[in-house]
Amino acid sequence: MTTIQILYEDDHQQRALALSTALVNQAAADPVSVAPKAVQGLRTLVFWGHGDKDALCRLSSREVVRLIGQWHALNPTLDAVEIITCNARHYDDAWLTKTDDKGKISKIKPKTHLHSYLAHALSGKRINNSMAKQVKRGLKYGRDSKVQKIQLKSMPESLNGSHNQYSILYWDQSSFSWCYVTGPSTAEMFEMGNNIKLTKSNGSDPSKKWGPARKGSFPEKVEAAKLEFPNADFGDVKAGKLADLRSMLEVVY
Repeated sequence: MTTIQILYEDDHQQRALALSTALVNQAAADPVSVAPKAVQGLRTLVFWGHGDKDALCRLSSREVVRLIGQWHALNPTLDAVEIITCNARHYDDAWLTKTDDKGKISKIKPKTHLHSYLAHALSGKRINNSMAKQVKRGLKYGRDSKVQKIQLKSMPESLNGSHNQYSILYWDQSSFSWCYVTGPSTAEMFEMGNNIKLTKSNGSDPSKKWGPARKGSFPEKVEAAKLEFPNADFGDVKAGKLADLRSMLEVVY
């Protein structure tokens, strides 16, 4: 029986189909644009595509919430939603200045749900404007009491207790493996990604830090990178095989 429906962005088709195959007889995978349909016994929707605070699978948070509601209307047994994407839990902070990779300082007012904005304005707490929190607010403050109870899970905000601004989820189709990296800036995040994906250059030019693509699955790449870059902090890195990916997800409150 199909209890899991995977909705993927077009260029994530192969990995979504691989996940569907791994979940033997439990899952189906379709483009996120597919019309919602009744699926007997459906319990979980999984979104897998590109993501940041502004879009998930090219949909705004409001469009995601609306789509979840449409699926739930046809499948009242639906009680869980999972988000697999980069930056699912990362966002621009409303109360702290943001410094980009070139050192420019700016402050961005977040787009968030009115109820949450008012609550945080009164409490003085930071507004978590990540895509996952936007979707959670949309479900929580929606009119349908049953949709309000849907459990939402996403990739974690932190792997070692640190508060970072960005995250990226790498995928290797040949080994069906993944690597999740978070960082305080895109520059630091991508530098760690390059440490993992690429070997050191053997050339005499010290500026050529990386060379050919590293071989093996992502767990193997990470272990090799730790040996090549012994001074790097791998605390914000987690890698695994396809079967481990959904176990990385955390409940969004």
